[in-house]
Amino acid sequence: MAESLEDTMDSDFEYRRMTIKEVVEKIEEAWQNEKLSPELLPAKPDLLECLVEHIKSLDESLSELSAADLVCSILKQELDRIKYVVCNYLKTRLQKIERYVWYYCDHPSHLSQEETKYAKEFASNLDTHLKEVVLQHLPTNFQDINKRKATLKPDTTRYVFMRALERKSNITIKVSGYSVTLDVEEGSQVVLPYESVSELVREGSAKLL
Repeated sequence: MAESLEDTMDSDFEYRRMTIKEVVEKIEEAWQNEKLSPELLPAKPDLLECLVEHIKSLDESLSELSAADLVCSILKQELDRIKYVVCNYLKTRLQKIERYVWYYCDHPSHLSQEETKYAKEFASNLDTHLKEVVLQHLPTNFQDINKRKATLKPDTTRYVFMRALERKSNITIKVSGYSVTLDVEEGSQVVLPYESVSELVREGSAKLL
């Protein structure tokens, strides 16, 4: 379900209360979780907006300093590091959108507005490409694609390494048709099916390793 306006405003206010160091740590954690999660995690547009403002501020500071200044060198390294993390975070998300594009067109709740628009355009271009390059050369009865059957979905049954950031009780794990519950202590590291811990990762109670 998409965030309400009130949730978005609360999130934006929360990020703006953080120091830039805390915001950068948040995006680094989001990047790590995104790389290791089989599914697309909820978008963080407010966090990215805050970082973009910081990048602009650093760019302005650099333009006022001499290239030979030590402070200029340090700021440039910090700026390059932040840009690298942000670019790779967005690249990871786009790769998932492209791989599972028809699935995320039907389930866009974790996409930002820009990502939703991109997914629709990518799906449309993919449809056109398939029709022009492949389908039109096949017999008529083979030219229709059942997207429901052809759609790839993220494999949420895959096992992942997880570290609990707080104590959690009664985590339900489904293995081979059986369900068991598990309690994890703060700081503990476990290997579990992603679907069993996906909610913990989304809410920030756990991180993937």
